[in-house]
Amino acid sequence: MDTSRPWIGSANQRYHFLTELYMHLADELMNIPNRLEVRIAPDGRVMINGLAELKDLRALIDN
Repeated sequence: MDTSRPWIGSANQRYHFLTELYMHLADELMNIPNRLEVRIAPDGRVMINGLAELKDLRALIDN
């Protein structure tokens, strides 16, 4: 797993811009860290979206 670049799951993946929507980020992609999106539903369910190291997810869930 490659967590050093946003939106990428493994080191052998590349970016392909199919539209102009994110082209303005092309030169900055190596400087954008991965992030997690955490949502807490009204009923207490926790939903996590994104890429992270397992140790970081465990730390987030355990705290």
